[in-house]
Amino acid sequence: MGYSSKNNRRPFEAASKAAHHHIINDPEVQTLMDRIYKPPRSEEIPLEKVTADFEPPERNKIEAIIAVDGGYTEAIIENKFPSRKIHFLQFGALFFKQEELVCLEESPFIAPEDMSKLKNIHRIKLALPTKNIRFQDENTLKGSVLKAIYEFFLKSTLEEDKSLIDTLAWFIFRQYKKNHRTQDEKTWNLATNPLSPNGNS
Repeated sequence: MGYSSKNNRRPFEAASKAAHHHIINDPEVQTLMDRIYKPPRSEEIPLEKVTADFEPPERNKIEAIIAVDGGYTEAIIENKFPSRKIHFLQFGALFFKQEELVCLEESPFIAPEDMSKLKNIHRIKLALPTKNIRFQDENTLKGSVLKAIYEFFLKSTLEEDKSLIDTLAWFIFRQYKKNHRTQDEKTWNLATNPLSPNGNS
């Protein structure tokens, strides 16, 4: 450990590393060092190995673009021990067609209403109990978090006729295949805890 003099009359003395030689020379450490791969530093990698010439295709197959961005904020309800916290998540999805970008690129002047189409973000919000709190109708924090997420998927519609839970089912059960789904694709086995007595916690 390092040492400093009383009243700071002498400069700080760093801890000695002399006792580390037995660690460095230990056979186990030497065996570990022989197996270690050290990735090269950025200045040691030639630029031509990590770059490639890009040749755009004659016809762009991308028809639409979906951009998703978001973040979360931690909010402290009570500072006293034990503290209580919630997390507020906010994210948005932006959908626009490839042809709209082409029109903007070729236009000599971009009108404000054209840019507004690219900023029309559907904002989605979710508040979660995360520390030392729970819903009044739930007995545990785990149950409260699961219920909050379930209700979020159930209520969020993105201004459409169906909710996000319908969209999730569309992906999980591969409903986009319609009548071509296999029997296994029509079911989903939930993850279980093998150490739990009832296998569901």
